[in-house]
Amino acid sequence: MKIFIVDDDELVHKLYEMYFKKVVSITHKESFFNGFDAIKFIEDHIDTNLSVVDIILLDINMPIMDGVEFLDHFERIAPRLNKIPSIFIVSSCLIEKDFLMSRKYVTGLHDKPLSELILKNMIFNQVSI
Repeated sequence: MKIFIVDDDELVHKLYEMYFKKVVSITHKESFFNGFDAIKFIEDHIDTNLSVVDIILLDINMPIMDGVEFLDHFERIAPRLNKIPSIFIVSSCLIEKDFLMSRKYVTGLHDKPLSELILKNMIFNQVSI
């Protein structure tokens, strides 16, 4: 299980890291503090397994490139990916829920921060049995 955290809040990264230590199915995690760095990483590694990710936890309000801009770019590069990840919007301001859920690769919306239980459910629903 590989997860990308795309969120500008360092405390959120630390909280999720704490949760991941309790969940044995996490094999790899990448942390990004804006959408640009996450998209750049995926594009730079598109032909390698480094671009293969199972879940992206995406904040909306971030500097440099916000979550909506990330989704715009992701939609353009997704056809070139070996695997399409589940993208969960995790934000403290989910004003435009219908708009966000209408985005092609968005799997779900959750208030920020995620609880340990919700994160476990996301992860275990992605694991093939």
